[in-house]
Amino acid sequence: MSASAERDDSPEAGSRFRFVRTLLAYLAPWWMLVPLIAYALMHFQEQAQLARVEIREREILETRSTAFEQALTRLDNDIHLIANIVERTIRRQTEASAVRVSLVDHLFDFMSAHRIYFQARLLELDCHEWLRLDRVGDRISLTPRHALQSKAGRRYCTAPQTMPAGAHYLSPVDANIEHGKIEIPLRPTMRAAALVRDGSGQPHAVAVLNADVAPILEAFAESSGNHLSLLDEKGFWLHAPDEADAFAFVRDETTRRFDLRHPDVWARMRASAEEAGSVVRPEGLWTYRRVTGGAHPDGGTHPQWYAVSFVTNDRLAAERVPSAGQVAGIAGIALVAVSLFAAALARSRVDVEQAAISLARTNRELAEALEALDASQDELLRQEKLSSLGLLVAGVAHEMNTPLGAATLAVGALQDQLGRLQEAYGRGIRRSEFERFAADQGEGLALAHANLERVNALIRRFKQVAADRASTDRQQFAVDELIDDVLALSGNTLKHAVSDIERDIPVGLIVDGYPGPLGQVVENLVRNAAIHAFPEGSPGTISIRARRTGQSLELRVCDDGHGIAPEIRERIWDPFFTTRRHDGGTGLGLYICHQIVTVMLGGRIEAHTGEHGAGTCMVVTVPLTAPSDAPPAMPTAVAV
Repeated sequence: MSASAERDDSPEAGSRFRFVRTLLAYLAPWWMLVPLIAYALMHFQEQAQLARVEIREREILETRSTAFEQALTRLDNDIHLIANIVERTIRRQTEASAVRVSLVDHLFDFMSAHRIYFQARLLELDCHEWLRLDRVGDRISLTPRHALQSKAGRRYCTAPQTMPAGAHYLSPVDANIEHGKIEIPLRPTMRAAALVRDGSGQPHAVAVLNADVAPILEAFAESSGNHLSLLDEKGFWLHAPDEADAFAFVRDETTRRFDLRHPDVWARMRASAEEAGSVVRPEGLWTYRRVTGGAHPDGGTHPQWYAVSFVTNDRLAAERVPSAGQVAGIAGIALVAVSLFAAALARSRVDVEQAAISLARTNRELAEALEALDASQDELLRQEKLSSLGLLVAGVAHEMNTPLGAATLAVGALQDQLGRLQEAYGRGIRRSEFERFAADQGEGLALAHANLERVNALIRRFKQVAADRASTDRQQFAVDELIDDVLALSGNTLKHAVSDIERDIPVGLIVDGYPGPLGQVVENLVRNAAIHAFPEGSPGTISIRARRTGQSLELRVCDDGHGIAPEIRERIWDPFFTTRRHDGGTGLGLYICHQIVTVMLGGRIEAHTGEHGAGTCMVVTVPLTAPSDAPPAMPTAVAV
């Protein structure tokens, strides 16, 4: 056997073989995946950049064409106004001269207020001008009768006469024509016309407004390298990047048309059912938006226009970031990094396996610690529940001591009086003594009855609150009565820390939900304010307000204490967070309030600074009709 064969069979050779095999296993997927990702990334970036450019171009067209659409709407509204003015003037005036004078005044005022119109006319039904006002610069003049023209055969005169009542005619954008000749310099014009009827409803005249749309077309001027165009429905340019193409139809240059130069783009624009869209062609990106004056009342259509932008391929390529070279460089760096990482990974596989074993052991320990933490949390919640019950019972007992003591004293006094009555009876009772005894007995019995009734009311409230806390049955309840019950049973806890509790709760505000959990939230918030808001020996005021906001109940528990520091406000809802741990606080009170409101009642709870920047306001918002799903059981805890 040769020396080389011996070297190949050595342990080092086997180790190298295993290393190479492991390394190839690690590298093979990445050497296939990284180039695919790089290619997909470049394709995605190209598409995303194209989409961004398309969105930008659509926004530009939207901005430019909105002014045009607003002009169409304004033109339609203004011709409607003029037609109404003319009809009312004709109906009110009987003499033709008076009608003419009144109409001249109205049209003059209208054109003075609307500088977009350079001509307002009234045509007779045979299309001969009857009245005409022209604007030249800032001057508006009335055309003499001998200078009035015939507009026979013009579409804006004949079309309104065949339209239904109330319909208006909008013309395509054209050049202004006077005495059969195109006005020079060229004035882009749009005409609106409406039929005017007399008092009997018969056709009387045609009102026509000529609008100068040159300022609107200037909105399509090229900016930031965009090639913007405005086309009419025949494919002629009204505004073009090349000024020689604009209004070529006026000069009988019929070959200067968009549909002849870009027939495929034009066909896509005309065939599309969408108002806006884009067409990607080898030369670049075309983006268009259709502009129309709306449906024509006689079944036809108003003229349509197309706002078009064009971004060349050179500009698209210039905006592609990062470039293909950058992506390829990143992919190469990634492959090198992956290769180095794979080599290190193959070398340290044993260390990784050992780390995995150690990690598994640590996970088990963490799981055990988490179970212990959960058990501790459950125990704390149980203790808090017992603490809450103890405070509730102590409060009720304290409240019952006073009326029971008064009733006991009253009964004792009655017994003493009864003994004295018996003695007096033995020696012979006088009428005055009996009457005084009857009066004292009545007062004593009334006092005992009143105090026993007070105790009875406290017991009823305690039973109701206890039943509500122990049950999550859905029921309808009055908010003011629920608050009264909570405050009545919490008086012993609050009287030393709070000087006054203000209530502003509408009577008859009904909630269909769960009174027990909501009462627990109010009790916790009030106690939390009493414990935390006021310094020792400085009792303050707590206010409880409720109101209906839409389909929700908004409940505000506010105090005028020292407030919550901004740095801890966001942490007050966290479990086990408390600023009074040295006083036995566990930090579960507000956490449980948050859980009850959000989980059980389907609402939200927020902490805000109180009125005038002092104190704290806890705002609870819950639906007036609780969610239909039964809420989960929640633990009870006092505010800590």
